[in-house]
Amino acid sequence: MLGDSDMMHQITAQQAIQRFPNARIALSRNSTFLKKFLGMISTRIYAPDKGGLPIPPIRRFLDPQDKRLPQMELGLGLWEGEHAKFYQRSVLKANNRALIDKLNTQRVLIYIDPQTHTPTAIYSNALSFWWSGDVLHLNNGAKIDNGIYYNASGEKVKLQYPRQVFTRWYGFAYTFNNCDIYQPEF
Repeated sequence: MLGDSDMMHQITAQQAIQRFPNARIALSRNSTFLKKFLGMISTRIYAPDKGGLPIPPIRRFLDPQDKRLPQMELGLGLWEGEHAKFYQRSVLKANNRALIDKLNTQRVLIYIDPQTHTPTAIYSNALSFWWSGDVLHLNNGAKIDNGIYYNASGEKVKLQYPRQVFTRWYGFAYTFNNCDIYQPEF
């Protein structure tokens, strides 16, 4: 879904309606027959133990592999110009689902959206945060509620997002060789 700054983000239908009141949302019914049929086809085609073809191990061709993290580690990758940094989802979860860091010279707030369960990063001048249920409060009086940013006066504010992608480590590390990895300060 295109966000307030034309960046792609994963949001729920409810968040889309709140952000874009004139948006039209189409819902489709899941076809049980189609789901079973596609499941059967993919199992037979890609199940080598059942006589099918193996899925090509594409990661094998992505040398050199960066071994600093497990290849399948999920996280949010941010980049600004030549600088790139990877934030492990597990570290975000262990850090109360959010953290504040600097990307180049700008402060960023990275948090796991309670509705979509995916990490998102925004530019912010906040220095600290706390959760009240699913609402993320910032020390500057602002809050993020259901994916919407409200300033200290309670007004909706258009967000600025750094370039970001929710991905696996091997993909981000291959794209951004020698990128930084967020290390929590304890």
